[in-house]
Amino acid sequence: MATTTPLLPDKTSPVHVRSVNSPEQENPPLPPRKVPRMVKRSDGRSLLRYRIPPQSYLSYIWDFFTSIINAQWYVVVPFFFACYVLSWLVFGCAWTALAYSYPDGNMTCVYNVRDFTSAFLFSIETQVTIGYGFRYPSDSCAAGITLLAFQSVVGLLIDSFLLGLMFAKLTRPRSRRKTIFFSNTAVIYDQFVRRVDRDEEGRPVDKTERRRVLEFRIADMRRSQIVEAHVRLQLYWYRESAGGGGGGELQQYDLDVGYDEGRDRIFLLTPVSVFHYITEQSPLYGLTREDLASSRLELVVVLEGIVEATGLTAQVLWSYTRDEIVFDSVFQPVAYCSESGGEWVVDFSKLSSLRPLAE
Repeated sequence: MATTTPLLPDKTSPVHVRSVNSPEQENPPLPPRKVPRMVKRSDGRSLLRYRIPPQSYLSYIWDFFTSIINAQWYVVVPFFFACYVLSWLVFGCAWTALAYSYPDGNMTCVYNVRDFTSAFLFSIETQVTIGYGFRYPSDSCAAGITLLAFQSVVGLLIDSFLLGLMFAKLTRPRSRRKTIFFSNTAVIYDQFVRRVDRDEEGRPVDKTERRRVLEFRIADMRRSQIVEAHVRLQLYWYRESAGGGGGGELQQYDLDVGYDEGRDRIFLLTPVSVFHYITEQSPLYGLTREDLASSRLELVVVLEGIVEATGLTAQVLWSYTRDEIVFDSVFQPVAYCSESGGEWVVDFSKLSSLRPLAE
């Protein structure tokens, strides 16, 4: 069976490459139109602007729990306070109405409740169960007993809902992405692979093949691992219509990062390089530096896995636009053995460091 071994590029003096410019021309073309980004790098949120029909906004109400969890904290915290205050006000009005039902009679439902202020305080005492003092219910009023029991149940429901909401909000693994890093650029270069094959007489024969690859890096700064981490790579490419006229279509492709071979499943003990082989079946096949400069595309990386501490699934998004894809450069090593030889060292500062590919 043939085996493959990648050949390392020739060693050159390491330099940091920020961009690769096209060859100088006498009349350089105008700068291409700016490509809007689809994914925000800082938090992985989508930057797409949705035009939703007004009648479709009801869907957010029916899925209210998901909507409030996805809301920002400046919305959740006022909502938390509003739920309690609103319930106290509603039942305060109910206790006020009940108190006015027996203004001067011998029977009263709540002692020492004569106006809305005292009824509101009694509502808080009932729902928060801080104990009755100067104001207390009567055991001879059926309406008061019924209202007291109903408010107690409603208070428990509100506590359960808001407690579940805050727990789900706090335990979401969105903050886990803060310690997962991607290389600032992706690189495209020719990788030389040595194949050990057999001739007709069965003797080993070395063969060298060249293949085009797209590479980027992923690293995890935490010592606790992402369980069952796997990667997907999506390509969004806006192509102009063949007839012109300014129209076009945003096309989406799923780029193969080794699904069949298992290369999409990664272990982030050290920084990992993810490869997409640009074969004839790849949408990037035949893409040149000039084509990239005039194209409107974005590579979206999706990393999914289970957070070891909570057991919840985390998803991290990252993207590369055409300005963040570099040709004919390779990444510098980030892991090396210490001078004493007693430990391995991972230098995260070199995660995005490049050097030109040797000719």
